[in-house]
Parts: sequence; C-alpha cells; structure tokens
Amino acid sequence: MPTRRETEAILRANGERAIELYNQARAEFDAMIADFPSGIPESDGALRIRKAGEAVRSALHAVNEARISYNSFTNRGFLPYDIKFANADSVLAQSNRNTFEFVKRDIELGVTFLQTAKVEKDLGERDASDRSLRDAQKACEGARRFFEKVYSLIPGERESLRIRIAELEAAIEDFRAIRALKEPGGAVYSVRRPA
Repeated sequence: MPTRRETEAILRANGERAIELYNQARAEFDAMIADFPSGIPESDGALRIRKAGEAVRSALHAVNEARISYNSFTNRGFLPYDIKFANADSVLAQSNRNTFEFVKRDIELGVTFLQTAKVEKDLGERDASDRSLRDAQKACEGARRFFEKVYSLIPGERESLRIRIAELEAAIEDFRAIRALKEPGGAVYSVRRPA
C-alpha cells in the first residue's frame, strides 16, 4: 500500500495526465472544425467531428474523475479503487514470502526442540525431554499446515521446504523409536503423538 504522500503524487500525476489528454483532444477537435472553411463538413467529416467530440467529452470526464479522486483522498482520505487494489499482486507475493519464511522458521524451531529433547534425554531429564519433543512435533505440524498455503515460489523452494519437513518428521520418529528401545526396564516409553 503506497504511503499518503505517494498516493497524493500518483493522484496528482493522474490528474496532470488527464489534463494533457484533454488539451490534446480539444486541440484536435478545434483543428478539425477550423479545417472546414464554410463550417459545414462533408458527409464523412461529420462522423470524424462526432468522434473527435466524443474524445473531448471522454477526456473531460477523465479530468473530472481525477479531480474528484484527488479531492476525495486529500479531504476525506478515501482511496480510489484503482490505487487501493493496484498493489494486490505485490501484497499477495509478500504474503506468500512471509508464509514461506514462517514455515522455514517452524522447521528450524522443530529441529532446535528436537536437539534439546535429545540433550535432555541424555541428562536424564525425562519430563523436560517429553516437553521438548512435543514442542518439536507442534512446530513440525505447524510447518506442514502452513506449507500447504505456500504457492508459486522460485522453482525448487517449495520442494526444498517439503523435503525439510519430511526430514524433521523422520528425525522425530527416529528419536521416538530409539528412546523407546533404550528405556530402562524394557518398558516401551513414547510420547503420545497428537492425532
């Protein structure tokens, strides 16, 4: 979304462009009328004059629209439709990039929680290891969920995310399996995996 100053500059430039087009259309119309010494055009000349007159009216309408848009924005803050949605593609692209970065951070967070769970397990901190493993699983699930919302990135980026999520899921499952096998007393110990 453009800033207020940028929007005013855009609206002012639109108005100036509309005035230039009006002046050009008006000059063409006046030249056409002056081209007929008697003031009565030939049969095909009437059609040319009518079209030139329509061009003048259309240009004048554009000048009025530009003036109304500029005044509505400067006096009341109303943003014209064409400017309001002109940047829709760039907003969507930025939103997509933000979602991509969010998924990357969730994957990194999941890896960090998993590493923490491993260290805590080695230190004998079973409850802390359980919490860290659950947090790793949550981060992985968040990455998976938001991955589905990421689209049309630079070729290979989306696939790279998919692979990293799959690797994190596999690492979590491997840690669960190894930990279950190494539990003292032969008891199978596993963190309940959310459905």
